[in-house]
Amino acid sequence: MVSRAHSAESGSGAAPWRSPRLRCGWRGRGGLRVLLVVAVAVLKGCGDGSHGQNGGATTAHDGGEDAVLDGAAVAEHADAPPPDATELDAAVAGDMSPEGGGSGEGGTSDAGVAVDAADDVGGGANEAGFACVPSGTTCYENGPNPPPTAPPNTPCCDGVCNHATNLCGCSGPGGPCSGQDFLYGPDCCPGLQCLDTGSSMICGVCKPDGAQCSAPGLCCGGICNSTTSTCGCSATNGPCADSRDCCSPAYCSSAHQCVVDVVCSGDGAACTSPSQCCSQICNTVSSTCGCGYAGAGCTQNSDCCASQTAPLCNSLGKCGCVADGNACGAASDCCTGVCNGASRHCGCSASGASCTGAGDCCAGLTCGASQKCCKAAGQSCSNATDCCNGNCKGNGTCS
Repeated sequence: MVSRAHSAESGSGAAPWRSPRLRCGWRGRGGLRVLLVVAVAVLKGCGDGSHGQNGGATTAHDGGEDAVLDGAAVAEHADAPPPDATELDAAVAGDMSPEGGGSGEGGTSDAGVAVDAADDVGGGANEAGFACVPSGTTCYENGPNPPPTAPPNTPCCDGVCNHATNLCGCSGPGGPCSGQDFLYGPDCCPGLQCLDTGSSMICGVCKPDGAQCSAPGLCCGGICNSTTSTCGCSATNGPCADSRDCCSPAYCSSAHQCVVDVVCSGDGAACTSPSQCCSQICNTVSSTCGCGYAGAGCTQNSDCCASQTAPLCNSLGKCGCVADGNACGAASDCCTGVCNGASRHCGCSASGASCTGAGDCCAGLTCGASQKCCKAAGQSCSNATDCCNGNCKGNGTCS
């Protein structure tokens, strides 16, 4: 049986809720009219405005569901003959029918509520039509403006498809990151940043000025002073190894002292054109004088120092080549010349690892039909999984 509150809200199309006090709010099926003698019994048994055994209101004023006959109804049937026993029994049987119960006509409202409740339990995942993928599951995420043939993004539950691991889930402190926030969003968990140690990219918290450092990418200000090995630049007249150690607009003189040149600005000083810089280089990304070293942002080769390993400005908008294990956009980005199409990281795939073509696999391997790197027929093997066809003969070669 539905609650009173639900019955009141169910609208004119829902079957009315019926009180278990059959004798107080009685009326028959098929619109059988209550005769005067029954009305008198009803009024007498229920009382004017009294409360029955369920404690519910029984008057229109009290908002109860049991109808109270008004004066017009009493007058309408004042001269009606009393019902015979057969008619009365049929009417009572009619009121006990499924119309007022938990099934049939009255049960429809209950069923509707159950369906609606079940639908609400599902939450956003059910309403979206698919379930999200838990952390630790292999994932894929497209970059900006993907081609029409690109596969759909994996719906990771925490919203992070980690481009350093190719798995759903953010990286914690010390965990790997790709540094491609500008393309895909952060790989690191909230409160962490992707830091460049000089040899790898890890998640952590940047260091303030004065803290010990080993690489500029670990410092909040982007400067690891090579003369003090601490984060932060040297003020005018302070020591320096090169102009990157000096606070803008000073640069490092031949005497290894930070000085301010009135004719041109030293590396690190703000600029809008190369002519303002002593080095004749105004970085187009940072808008500061001086060339960028490995990992610095760039839009053209001239933004990067000539001593960098080619390419000077790679397709990811960073100076220098990318080491194995880090994200890449093209083979030319990688120091080894291999941008793995399966992992989208520099470096070849070992036996059993994913591949999209033979170029993804390390030397001596090919990309099998299952898109896993394996050995072709005639090559040496130690077990069946080494071979593309899964058959390692007794003489130790793939058949």
